[in-house]
Amino acid sequence: MGLGHSISNTAITLITGLASSISWGGPPFVTYGFIMMAIVATFVAISLGELASTMPHSGGQYFWVATLAPPKYRRFLSYITGILGWAGAVCTSASCCLAVPLMVFSIITLRNPEFDMDPWMVFLSYQVINLVAFFFNLFERGLPWISKSLLVYTITSLVVILVSILAASPNKQSAENVFFALNGPNWAFSCLDAVTHLADEIPNPRVNIPKALLVTMALGSFTGLTVLALFFYATDLKSVFTSGTPSLQIFSNAFSGNTAAAIALQTLVAYSVAGAMVGVHTWQIRMAWAFSKDKGFPFHSRMSRLAPEPFGTPIWAHIWSCGWTAVLGFLYLGSQTAFNSLISAGILLQYLTYSASILCLLSYGGSNIRHGPFWFPSLGFVANIITVSWTFISLVFYSFPIYLPVLAEQMNYVSCVIVGVFLYAVGYWVLFGRNELEVPKAQGYE
Repeated sequence: MGLGHSISNTAITLITGLASSISWGGPPFVTYGFIMMAIVATFVAISLGELASTMPHSGGQYFWVATLAPPKYRRFLSYITGILGWAGAVCTSASCCLAVPLMVFSIITLRNPEFDMDPWMVFLSYQVINLVAFFFNLFERGLPWISKSLLVYTITSLVVILVSILAASPNKQSAENVFFALNGPNWAFSCLDAVTHLADEIPNPRVNIPKALLVTMALGSFTGLTVLALFFYATDLKSVFTSGTPSLQIFSNAFSGNTAAAIALQTLVAYSVAGAMVGVHTWQIRMAWAFSKDKGFPFHSRMSRLAPEPFGTPIWAHIWSCGWTAVLGFLYLGSQTAFNSLISAGILLQYLTYSASILCLLSYGGSNIRHGPFWFPSLGFVANIITVSWTFISLVFYSFPIYLPVLAEQMNYVSCVIVGVFLYAVGYWVLFGRNELEVPKAQGYE
């Protein structure tokens, strides 16, 4: 649960996601959008929980596809699912690496309006955050303690932020402005599959993985709803919309321009996002490691190894995933619009792998497999249909242009990113994967 919540980090994601939501134009308004996404994500958690309870495996989605897809296509479909899932995790990692330096430089700008932020500054800070998260994931023994500490820290920070805002600001927005002014909890319930990839490390995963998924959803929904109270104190909406970091502007407005108080609260948020980066690294490493054990990646003979103590982690898979996160940072130097499209592709790639697993389950027939302890015939079917439907809806709407008329420098390139990942996967499959990939075997967790 600690890892799942630290990665999804719903409330903090809702706060930090204001910047991207405003720049993108965001499809749903934040309040109704958050409620809608909470409902959709609950059904996603039920669907993933059923699959994890029935077939727990560190490979997650690509293993489920390999087990349930038609025999003729299962190796290819499993490979594509594995690549898409890992690519989604790397894109998410890139988004966290970018969010922290943008917050830091916004704080510097608030204190010193003369400061001019250059892209190279963000790039170097991006790489530093990536390296820090890399270091924390070198040692297996410390990860449970880190995830539990981040859970406590995030909840404590939210309490501090809410109490401070409520006590400091005598003015607030009308309910109408709150419900129709701020948009976009797009990432508030992302990365739900992260805990399913820890099947090797969680006791009794058939029971505890579904529990972790549902507790993550319940805690995220509760903390996310409390964060919406902050928007009642966004009294100067124009300054919020034009701010590079809207949450910092909300804090500043609430404290009547007291920069020290605003910076203190924004620092709490920045530390929480940096902590989430550690969990995201854990997630992407486990995916790369599991896939490498089935020879899905280049250099799989090294990437499938666990390093000896005191590490106890798949260091080569770690280097591979973090290396790709570092490479994506160079895209920010070339085109910030293209980089934002890359980040947005992360959640779509996640949902594509969820739907691939679910469609294979529906095709195979839920009645034809041995059910785990977490299984709801009617509710599970509804959850499956809603998850697949939302995947196709989001795939269409999140690919729309950001602005009209469409200009090359303002284009939404998310569809290009997804196609690019597909082309890489198919190309590697033709050259190497079809001869090397092994169908993953079930793991016993009785």
